[in-house]
Parts: sequence; structure tokens; C-alpha cells
Amino acid sequence: MDSLYQKRSRTVANDYALAMLSQMGTEKKILTTLFARKRSMIDYYWRESEFAKKSRAGRCAWLKTDEGRLISDRILNLAIKMYGKAFLDRTMYPTRLLDLFLTYTALYPGNQIHPNHVYYFFNHLREQRVGVLNACACCGKPYTIEYTSGKLDHFYECAACLENPTVARSLKDRAALKKEQAKLNRRSMKLAAI
Repeated sequence: MDSLYQKRSRTVANDYALAMLSQMGTEKKILTTLFARKRSMIDYYWRESEFAKKSRAGRCAWLKTDEGRLISDRILNLAIKMYGKAFLDRTMYPTRLLDLFLTYTALYPGNQIHPNHVYYFFNHLREQRVGVLNACACCGKPYTIEYTSGKLDHFYECAACLENPTVARSLKDRAALKKEQAKLNRRSMKLAAI
């Protein structure tokens, strides 16, 4: 009896997620992927949104900006807190997409984000267009890196740490120290060669 009740409640939750995501203007392509058998419901609830139109252009072009990196790090850490690291390799369920989106907008109301962003972020994670590094050098949290032309952008700190002015200052100091050390190493190599 419990399994029948659980199946019905899961169906109701999925229908609710379909209605909410459709009304937010989530791409029809995403909705048909998540709800293959419910096209009539998608057409019934779906409405266009101006912000949704903007979020479709470039799919994950927003990840290349500093603010986009911060948003992607927050989405990643939120997903790990809510569902664990195993969730990153699994397919996206409609209720989880809606839960992640609503939780993110509740925690960070200043950021403009759309369910399209969340869906394509996890899609790119699975396709390995976006990588996850295990630990930031400053805070120790996992963070994202966007692959550009097959090479990793070399960031050793997450976007939140880079945004922090004291951390940014210390990073500049570390970079200056590395340059000085490299100069000293070159000089000592020249002296050793003589």
C-alpha cells in the first residue's frame, strides 16, 4: 500500500513541478525532455518569459563571466548539500530542478537566475564542458571551472574567494612573490651555469 501512495505522491509532485517550470518560461525542449509523455500539459501551462528568452541565448555563456562562476559555484555547493555528490552524475528530475531553483532564489535573491541556467549547468557537468575541482585553496569547498578550447582556465580559488577583497589582495601578493621567486631562480641558474 505504501508503494502505491508513494507513486501517486511522486506523480503529483512531478505534475506540480511541470506546472511551475512551465509558468516560469522554462524551455519547451527541457520540459519535453523531463516530461516526455505530458506534452499537452506543457502546452497548457507554458508561457513565454522575457528573462527566459535571454537565458536561452548562449546556453552557458553566463559561466564565462565572474558573476557566472560565482553562481555556478553556489549551485554546485547547494546541490551537494541537498542531494550529495552522487547527484552530479545522475539525470535531472523535474522536482529536483524546481527545488534547486527555488532554494537558490530564496538564498540569493540578488542574483538573476532561471531554471534553464540550472538545467544546462548540470547538463554541461555531465558532458564535461564544465569541470568540478575538489577543493578551493582558501575555503576548501568544491568549485567549477569552465573548459575553454580543451584547456582548463587556471583558477586555484573559487569565485567567492576571488570576490573577497582580502583574499584577492593576498592572491596578488602571492602572485608577486611567485614572480620574484622565478626571477631569483633564473638568476641562480645563470650563476650556476657560469
